[in-house]
Amino acid sequence: MKKDNFPLVVDLDLTLIKSDTLLDSVIELLSKNLFNIFRILAWLFYGKAFLKHKLSELFPIKPENLQYRIDILEFIKKERSSGREVYLCSGANENQVKLIYDYLQCFTGYFGSSKTKNLIGINKANYLVSKFGSKKFDYIGDSLKDLPIWENANFSYTVNLSNKTKNILLTKKISFKEIVRSYKFREKIIICFKSIRLYQWSKNLLVFLPIFLSQNFLIMDFLNAFIAFLCFSFVASFVYITNDIFDIQNDRKHPRKRNRPIASGAINIPSIFVTVFLGLLISFILSIYYLNFLFFMILVCYLVATFLYTVIIKKIFLLDVIILSCFYVIRIVGGGIANEISLSIWLISFSIFFFLFLALIKRLSELISLKNEDIKIYGRSYDLRAINRLQILSIISSSTSIFLLVLYFLSEKVLTLYYNVYFLLLICPLLFYWQMNIFSVTRKNEMLDDPILYIIRDKQSWFLFFIIIILITSQMRIW
Repeated sequence: MKKDNFPLVVDLDLTLIKSDTLLDSVIELLSKNLFNIFRILAWLFYGKAFLKHKLSELFPIKPENLQYRIDILEFIKKERSSGREVYLCSGANENQVKLIYDYLQCFTGYFGSSKTKNLIGINKANYLVSKFGSKKFDYIGDSLKDLPIWENANFSYTVNLSNKTKNILLTKKISFKEIVRSYKFREKIIICFKSIRLYQWSKNLLVFLPIFLSQNFLIMDFLNAFIAFLCFSFVASFVYITNDIFDIQNDRKHPRKRNRPIASGAINIPSIFVTVFLGLLISFILSIYYLNFLFFMILVCYLVATFLYTVIIKKIFLLDVIILSCFYVIRIVGGGIANEISLSIWLISFSIFFFLFLALIKRLSELISLKNEDIKIYGRSYDLRAINRLQILSIISSSTSIFLLVLYFLSEKVLTLYYNVYFLLLICPLLFYWQMNIFSVTRKNEMLDDPILYIIRDKQSWFLFFIIIILITSQMRIW
């Protein structure tokens, strides 16, 4: 047999596709019910091969929802067009592998793990040698686990290979060709920042609002607020990653969310989860040792509430947006507790309805942008019939927030802190104009999925907020 006619064997997980089907199945099962962890542990007791078998049997991942590497698919089609046999071989269960084999229609055959045998590492190497013979097949793999196969292959192709594994291949004098190179360090950092939603940390600037409005501008107050900012940011990133992991299948069906780092397979799920979990631990340590126990409890309540939102609440119509607005208010309350500042009930009430408006805008923008799509497939309880109701509720929440803001400016606490509240009342029409502009932009389908991202990029919003800050600071009694 000529060298060029040796069959090509292609790995599945993290090679042909950007994710791991076993991890995807586990996430899918846990997203349905967290108590399924006990089923997973019971199946794992009988071995990893048995776990893969049960997951593929009961909760297979649909091939059309997976993210395939275009470079690998093009390489396979090129080899097939030249008359070469190409096989799909994976440690995933054979039931899952067959689904992908049938879907792509570009392989000669397929091999996968059975109920009792886990086809990875040395097991896969021995299987392929028995099937084709030593040094009589080429292999495409992605990790150190594929080393035994590469040692027995005629030629090796690699995908997203780490420098450590490359060095091992070079040491063992195994010739290889990179079809898909690994990300550079700078690229990994950028992807990491994208996945933790670094821009969303801007929401946590709300912890500085209490010291700004109460005019407590001591260095210690700013330090406490900054620590509170870091704590909320680390917790929020943990929540975003957890939410993206649990929502991975729905995000892959979404026209824009499918490009997020986790949904697209651009980042390793276990690695990023460990990173944000460490951030979560740091936030707890900072809150206990540098702030106070009450702030720590606020942080824990925020984490529990966001976890419940991820698992249950986000699927409940309207309750999801109410809870989303409360997340913003918790940040303001947390900022007050961090510096032991009492907050006006009118300020808290205004904040609830103001951020309820933004949460409703977020849902409304998602629905309007998906008018021609099947809304139900994206894991929410909203459909196109909800658009009119959300528009009405947006107007109501906006108007209510402005009314409550007027009551806050006329409260006794504000009268003692500011010279002329009538100047402050000018903020109300400015803010109402801004809200109606956001509402109009959303109705025209010009709003991004996240209003916060739109606001950050909108020059008009920055200008109005600058005017509002000038109006507030000009009337402070500190001058």
